[in-house]
Amino acid sequence: MKIDRDTVEQFRAGDDEAFSRIFRSCAPALFGTAVQILRDRGLSEDVVQEAFVRFYRMRRQLDPDKCVGALLVRVTANLAIDALRKRKRENWESLEPDPAESIVSEAPPIDARIGTVDAINRAAAALPAIYRTVLALRYGQEMSYEEIADVLKISVPAVALRLKRAKDQLRLALVRTKVRGSDELPRS
Repeated sequence: MKIDRDTVEQFRAGDDEAFSRIFRSCAPALFGTAVQILRDRGLSEDVVQEAFVRFYRMRRQLDPDKCVGALLVRVTANLAIDALRKRKRENWESLEPDPAESIVSEAPPIDARIGTVDAINRAAAALPAIYRTVLALRYGQEMSYEEIADVLKISVPAVALRLKRAKDQLRLALVRTKVRGSDELPRS
């Protein structure tokens, strides 16, 4: 997610049109990331909105020479993770995906080489949040291991380990689904 230097400068100077351009270009990808982490469209919309509110408030501190898009991703991912923690702590609702909502199929595919996009997205939605998050950042946002480590405040080896475990769990879920001969994910 690249935002050009001129747009950042205009935004820092208070140009609302520059902010609108940033929002239009970044919001869909940020929403996809939030959906992959949270598995909840409504909450994802709230998270993206809050990310842009915070981004707007910090506009004067932005450095046009740094990747402002990565900052937006970091803010969005951190807010999504905080929302997961709050939801889990307060037990607002089940963390199981709602089959009535097709939010997973709207998120970008993780890796189409493994199998069908739908199967991959269903398998990814069933992963624990720490694995969904690194997959969303790596494949949805195309972030480097270093950028993911910075966003999640973990080490680069921890990112690599989480990605490996996430891919292993995805592969296992897809194999189990294929062995069963159905599109349903295993409940284990």
